[in-house]
Amino acid sequence: MPMKITLPDKSSRELPAESTGYDLAKDIGPGLAKSAVAVEVNGIQKDLNDVLEDKSTVSIITIDSKEGIDIMRHTLTAQVLAKAVKNLYPESKLAIGPTIENGFYYDVECSETISIDDLEKIENQMHKIIKSESSITKKLVSKKDAVKVFDSLGESYKKEIINGVSLHWVEIGSGSLVVMLHGFPEFWWSWRHQIIPLSRKFRVIALDMRGFNESEKPSSGYDTKTVATDIRDLIDYLGGPAFVVGHDWGGIIGYQLAMDWPDRVKKLCILNAPHPDAWITGWLTHSEQQRKSWYVFFNLLPEFPEKNYRDQFRTGTIRLARVMSPADVEIYREAFEKPGAATATVNYYRELVKEIPSGRHHRVRRISCPVRVLWGRRDVALDPVVNEIAMNWIDNMEVFYFPNCWHWLAIEKPRAVTRHLLNFFTN
Repeated sequence: MPMKITLPDKSSRELPAESTGYDLAKDIGPGLAKSAVAVEVNGIQKDLNDVLEDKSTVSIITIDSKEGIDIMRHTLTAQVLAKAVKNLYPESKLAIGPTIENGFYYDVECSETISIDDLEKIENQMHKIIKSESSITKKLVSKKDAVKVFDSLGESYKKEIINGVSLHWVEIGSGSLVVMLHGFPEFWWSWRHQIIPLSRKFRVIALDMRGFNESEKPSSGYDTKTVATDIRDLIDYLGGPAFVVGHDWGGIIGYQLAMDWPDRVKKLCILNAPHPDAWITGWLTHSEQQRKSWYVFFNLLPEFPEKNYRDQFRTGTIRLARVMSPADVEIYREAFEKPGAATATVNYYRELVKEIPSGRHHRVRRISCPVRVLWGRRDVALDPVVNEIAMNWIDNMEVFYFPNCWHWLAIEKPRAVTRHLLNFFTN
């Protein structure tokens, strides 16, 4: 039976069963087929050779679009670069090769130093690979089989990525490690005002957490324990322990990290984020926190929260707009609308609510490292009572309130936040 495909302009086409995205593009026109690099099926990005499903809504992603350029940079250019390096330096080990705002990069470990003079040699090798017209094919295998393949090739970094989760971060400076964890619906850009000043004294890592922006977006693993494990592994990889800064969800994860692995955290600075067990206790026992937490339970709905946040971004009504410029909000919108990001980031809330009936708030481990909390009193989602509750489980905690600020202190009071961080981490 033929399948019916709906296009973005609401028109439809009938295609034979088992047709691919490329078949659809070719059916529309040879010019489109030539420029097509991928398709978006019901909001999810897929390869051109993936078989379409009946009654799907499909849009063609072309090379001249932002999404198309990102795909070409990752699928073609970055992979060609990796192959060129392996051809020239067979003993090298590949790590990750993601796209970034203005290009791409590939992390490679080599036994010999690659100088500026070698870049031309690598580029010439890339041209040679492209001229050979070798095809790039996709093969789907199980995680277990993928680990075996990379293990047999000696690609230990690729094996580690498969076993865990691939995380993207921005790094600058040297010295003691500072790891900065953002909130929802943000990414590493949240710390743009603090990164440079901190880098004059510290090695600063501003992270995209699991599911956000450029980091991997797996189908599961958004509970506080798993995400905190991601951060523990990152700190170990970077040679921690670390000073940890967390806002919103990043703060919740920071608390979890300090509870579970106290040896990884030197000091913890929290910006408008509840201790996870204090939030649960606050919700169970304080009516004001219950009232403010309505949105958490709204996020339990399937699919609708993702659509609602997209609509808020596009209309400029998202809460971020209270304290940020339209240009900054647009940057966050682009990150939120990356394939899989909306559902992945909302899943943080869905997993948190699952922990309420578990009684975990009765089994809290104490936090021994120094904790400094910076708090905007006009926060509409969190009541300061969560800080009072958290003090029951923290040995050394100080709270600084900002009376006329909302939820995004790093943006609202960038200099004051930077001063607090420098003072806290250096004294």
